[in-house]
Amino acid sequence: MKGYYKKRWEQFFDFLLQQPDHGNRYSEKGLKKVYDRPAYDANDFYKLLAVWENNWLNDRTVFPSTPVGDPVSIAARLLAKWSSKASLLL
Repeated sequence: MKGYYKKRWEQFFDFLLQQPDHGNRYSEKGLKKVYDRPAYDANDFYKLLAVWENNWLNDRTVFPSTPVGDPVSIAARLLAKWSSKASLLL
């Protein structure tokens, strides 16, 4: 998770923070999509992200194959923490 998704989300939030504040919110409406996600060349952010993802794919970092901690209790804790917010999306 932290080797890919954490870094990927950090890049996206950094991108959002760098956007000029003209009262316009970032939107992906109208972006070119492939497989129902923004295409790698949809905008400047996704072009840079595509390079980063390709480098990540070719990285040879070894990640543990066994979980750290008790995955069931961690999942239960996350469910308890976020389930009320997730229900807002349904």
